[in-house]
Amino acid sequence: MSFSRHPIVSTILGTTLEFYDSSLVLVYAPLLGQIFFQQTNTYLLTIYRSLGIVVLGILVRPLGGLLFGYIGDRYGRKQALSLSMIMMAIPSLTVTLLPSYESIGNLAPFTLFFVRIIQGLCTGGEYNGAAIYTLEQTTAKPGLISSLITASSVFGVILATTISILLSYLPYKNSFRIAFFIGTTIACFGIYIRYQLRENKNFISQKTSYFTPIATSWMTYKFSMLLTFLVAGHLSLVGYLLLSVGPMMIKLNPAFPQNRLPLLIAANSLIFAISCISCGYFSDFIKRPILIIQSAFIISLGVLPFTFWSYSSNSVSIVIVGQIALGILAGIQGSTQHLFYQSLFPSYIRYSAISFSFSLGTGILAACLPFSITLPFPGLR
Repeated sequence: MSFSRHPIVSTILGTTLEFYDSSLVLVYAPLLGQIFFQQTNTYLLTIYRSLGIVVLGILVRPLGGLLFGYIGDRYGRKQALSLSMIMMAIPSLTVTLLPSYESIGNLAPFTLFFVRIIQGLCTGGEYNGAAIYTLEQTTAKPGLISSLITASSVFGVILATTISILLSYLPYKNSFRIAFFIGTTIACFGIYIRYQLRENKNFISQKTSYFTPIATSWMTYKFSMLLTFLVAGHLSLVGYLLLSVGPMMIKLNPAFPQNRLPLLIAANSLIFAISCISCGYFSDFIKRPILIIQSAFIISLGVLPFTFWSYSSNSVSIVIVGQIALGILAGIQGSTQHLFYQSLFPSYIRYSAISFSFSLGTGILAACLPFSITLPFPGLR
């Protein structure tokens, strides 16, 4: 099958494969903290270490946005997307083979942090780059296409969670290495897909000799970059609560059955995907993607306080309702986000402006989230 004839499908599939690798770190964060760090009896310290693995990759995303944005605006979207997929194979293979802390000492956490930096750099340029490439290629149903791109990221979460559940039945502590090896194989397939892509004709026709696209973006489109920063930051709060920080908070709640947590993460992802695609489809009829985003901001004023309260509830039903509400909210806001970002910038600086602003918004917020994990549990602080 030639994926060059189906650029939208190949880009969505590539994003799904890349987020599979990133999601494995979220799924296995507590276990990685136990194996590759010095042992501790304090569960909360283990949580902070685990989140440190996650957050480090998020914090370097703005640098990835600058790097891959520059490549994408100067040399082409295909070049940037192909390089990001190649580099994503490195962290997965490294974690597959990395010895434990007991075997190599401090070299284990240092290596883990290093590969998370590589992974974060790639994600900073991959996610928005794939969205830019796809939306520049099509004019039909842009809202639906935007929502599919967002949903494809959560498909990777579902795949990673499903594989982790299946591997949990194996009587081996190191079964997580199989999941990362699968990620390496998938990344290699993604490389094959990306090299079949064709460069956007729209980008080629508007390509200029600007040497520093990010500087041009800042001088000319400050307000647009600020809007991208704010929308991405708000959505990241919802997304991280839904898929990473939230489940870790729920794990601290003794009323919630711990063996149900992987299923809850998978259900959260599915709710998010369904809500996202439905809103994206609807947005093509109203042709006002900004209205969808504005409605999500309003809804969040009620949903976020309720969700934080639900984390410490003694009722399992309330915890689940809080997660369902959060999943729907994330889907609404994420559905037209890419279409909105793309409308703010011209083609010749779009990759740099969106990737950097988006990654900076998610990165700053992610740096604050670990410290909020004990808010519903004051006794643990």
